[in-house]
Amino acid sequence: MNRFIFFVSFLFVATLLAPALAQAQTDGIFADFTTTAGAFTVELDYMRAPRTVANFIRLAEGTQAWMNPENGAVETEPWFAGSAFYRIQYSVPAAGSTNVLALQGGLRAVGGMYNFGPGYGLLDEALNGLSHSNGTIAMVTDGPHTGAAEFMLLLTNGAIFWDGRQTVFGCVSAGMDIVQAIANGGQTNGMLDSPAVISGVAIRRVGAAAEAFAVNWDDLPTVQADGCRVDMLAGDQAQYVCAKAPQSETWMAHTDDLLNPRWSLFSLGFNGTTQAVDGTTSFSTAQEGWARHYFHGTRVEYPVFSAIPLEQMGGITFAVQWGDGNVYQYWLNLTAKTGLWQNVTTPGAVVRINDCLFRTRGANCSQFNFMDQSGNIFDYILGFEAKGATAGRYYLVLSSAWTGEHLGTEWGDCEYALWNPGMKAKSLAKQVPGRDWSGREAGPVLPRGIRRLETGGGERAFEER
Repeated sequence: MNRFIFFVSFLFVATLLAPALAQAQTDGIFADFTTTAGAFTVELDYMRAPRTVANFIRLAEGTQAWMNPENGAVETEPWFAGSAFYRIQYSVPAAGSTNVLALQGGLRAVGGMYNFGPGYGLLDEALNGLSHSNGTIAMVTDGPHTGAAEFMLLLTNGAIFWDGRQTVFGCVSAGMDIVQAIANGGQTNGMLDSPAVISGVAIRRVGAAAEAFAVNWDDLPTVQADGCRVDMLAGDQAQYVCAKAPQSETWMAHTDDLLNPRWSLFSLGFNGTTQAVDGTTSFSTAQEGWARHYFHGTRVEYPVFSAIPLEQMGGITFAVQWGDGNVYQYWLNLTAKTGLWQNVTTPGAVVRINDCLFRTRGANCSQFNFMDQSGNIFDYILGFEAKGATAGRYYLVLSSAWTGEHLGTEWGDCEYALWNPGMKAKSLAKQVPGRDWSGREAGPVLPRGIRRLETGGGERAFEER
């Protein structure tokens, strides 16, 4: 009899719990992908990556304005409808079926190449504790706070070395076989021979908490049309003029034919101050192909502008910690474009930096690319979450100037301070090969760590500090 009462009680409790358990399993925010290869669903982790999820939802639903990469126009159509899955990331340079890491997508194609984003960068949430495990979705970045739309779907548990570098913001909840089938399609050097085109991403909210999640975050960038004018100067000279809004990046679009336009887009740079400043770009009306001129402007405003104010600095010193535990410090003369570096954990030789490039990479990050006397090329991006912050995170790509070999990548914590380089340092730029901001190769991904680092220079290099 007692066993019967217990059994009936158990059924009664289980009946009460069943709806709650079902609700716990189905509540959430879901992104339903429809592609030419089939459909699948991603559950978005809006609790641990709220900013990233808000931006993703706004792009998917067409409530986040973006800059058309073909003509610079401001658009509000759903971003992902027209993107595709186009790349496979591998753990070693040789592409093979046993070392696949992730399927990559989210950018738009111009001229047949999927390499254009929505025109802005986003403060990331890479330290939210989520790991790059099989089936998760993560932002693709080339440094702190540089992502916005491109994402990857992880196909392995062997990519945890990406943890802390880019934001994980959900996981595939249905249709993983479709994701795997896309990844198993034919490819050449990691690029899918037939990209799986995304026709739409529908957002589904299930449950009260999901319905209440707000996507109108105050710190998301805004993209809008910008006013401009052209001033005619003496002779055949003219200039494009615009007002660069506070904490913004300004873009100029130009074509010489409105009937069959081929627009060229030019970034006029960032204004990290809290005041509007005039921006000008001079050109010649006699230049071949520029007999007629049609312009329009676009600007991206950032509520949080935390990049290093490089225009106010003659020199900078920054320190980073590599995965081996060593702290490396760099002293850069931004005027002479020279500098020095040293391992300050186990002090060794002070190495001369012969040529240094630097720029505001985004509203929340700065980039330094320099070559030392041994031919190591350091490409650092330093990112910061708050205006005025001097402690943040970095991403490094190290390569050889002589062989072009990729020597490794590192990321982690960094800190910077002003540095007065004095008057001794002299520019050596004419003695080294020229470089520009041609961009990083988005090819095979290597595990974190520097495989080789040449050192030299001796203590006399320190005299130039």
